[in-house]
Amino acid sequence: MPTIPSQTIKCKRANPDGRNRAGGPLASHSHDGNEIARFASRGDRAGASAPPIQNKLFFRPGIDGQIRRAFGRNRRIDDVVANPAPIYFLLSANTNRKTPMYQLHYFPANANAAPHMLLEELGVRYGLVLVDRANNAQKSKAYLKINPNGRIPTLVDENLVVSEAAAIVLHLADQHPAAGLAPKVGTPERAKFYQWLIFLTNSLQEELMTWQYPERLAGDDAAATEVVRRGAEARASTFLDVVEDHLKANGPLFLGDQLSAADFYLVMLSRWARPMSKPPRSRPSIAKLLDKVTALPSVRRAYAREGINDEIC
Repeated sequence: MPTIPSQTIKCKRANPDGRNRAGGPLASHSHDGNEIARFASRGDRAGASAPPIQNKLFFRPGIDGQIRRAFGRNRRIDDVVANPAPIYFLLSANTNRKTPMYQLHYFPANANAAPHMLLEELGVRYGLVLVDRANNAQKSKAYLKINPNGRIPTLVDENLVVSEAAAIVLHLADQHPAAGLAPKVGTPERAKFYQWLIFLTNSLQEELMTWQYPERLAGDDAAATEVVRRGAEARASTFLDVVEDHLKANGPLFLGDQLSAADFYLVMLSRWARPMSKPPRSRPSIAKLLDKVTALPSVRRAYAREGINDEIC
């Protein structure tokens, strides 16, 4: 697997017990104590020390609210960024050196959540690299070298770099077919799997993004922003109704009784959609799917390792 770019900040433990402290360096480490690199928004010099976190963090319109929704209404953003989840290097039972070692670049509860849940469910070796989105690190020179779009997530698979959450999910499912998280290529079941995964990312996720960031379309016009926001929520609600109808007739999961990557993807989007006037859980068949999938240890581990310990969705 290629090394993290030299411009990435290298961090040492900020204190003897390895925990991060508010106002201290951005420290991350693996369970074996090795020094780990992570992306920060300033200081692109190789080996530079990460800057102290200020007491107050300021965000572009939309970012603040989206991060608060991700972490829950009562959790301060500065606490989240000052005390990020550590970077983990996790080993599966298979310690063969030929086993893939993935590297997932993430920010808590962002679009990396679906790939992260899959990595845990697959039980493969992987590392997490925090991209400090609260300080716009996804636009840093170091991060743009691996993802020119400046978006999260990115998966590094040895010499292969994959961006876009749905593409990462498909790649992981195809790399580990024995796990059964996607039907066999060329089958009718695979076609339906494609249909639902693409529906989630191209239809539901698109409207949720517009709902969360209406100012991207409306600019500074407050009235237009509200019109865009309401319209996006209405369309997202319609798409959730489509999912509900499908699950009611064909559930409890997208592919009947067979767990697939599409189910994990819906969990991720449902967390984002919790503040909707009619959230996903208000639909009984979707609620049943969410209950089944969030009960999986892999799902709970993935969110916990991103620093999220409240109800997932």
